[in-house]
Amino acid sequence: MEYGGFWRRVGAFFIDTAIMLPLVLPIIYLGLPWSQSFLLYWFLPGLALNLAYNVYLVSRFGGTPGQLLCKLRVRMLDGAPVTRQAALLRYSVMLTLTTLAAIAGIIITLRIDEGAYAAMTFTQISAHIARLKPGWSVTLDTLTQLWIYSEFVVLLFNKKRRALQDFMAGTVVVKLPARAAQPLPSPST
Repeated sequence: MEYGGFWRRVGAFFIDTAIMLPLVLPIIYLGLPWSQSFLLYWFLPGLALNLAYNVYLVSRFGGTPGQLLCKLRVRMLDGAPVTRQAALLRYSVMLTLTTLAAIAGIIITLRIDEGAYAAMTFTQISAHIARLKPGWSVTLDTLTQLWIYSEFVVLLFNKKRRALQDFMAGTVVVKLPARAAQPLPSPST
């Protein structure tokens, strides 16, 4: 097995971000001004989308779309396909952090005066949410960033290029082998 390298994994991360942002941002952009309870309504669908993208796709196809496009696959340490339990465990820290961040957003938006909220634009609501963040939510944001950075730092310093999530779940990310060169068809005479 050839292990997925740093730059390939970073590329997969950015591809996944580029795929998810256009899916989620328009929903949030339209929904947040639409209803003060939008983040509450979006909580379960957003959670389901995250689980589908980061657990189901990994366990079903061996990676997220970004990983698949970068010719990477998540495998168990013995090379077997990743299990659903391992895929969930790999994503568990990020899932916990993003779920807590979503709960913080719900609490903040529901505390805004209803009349004031109705008069705000998306940008004003976003700025208001940022101003009202409780200390634990700011700490949560910091922990999320530290987790993401530590994932990449850890994979730089081990031979199998495993990130923290790989150590937790007993997985490794491997590069797909290059296809053997196909012989050219012989000319027919």
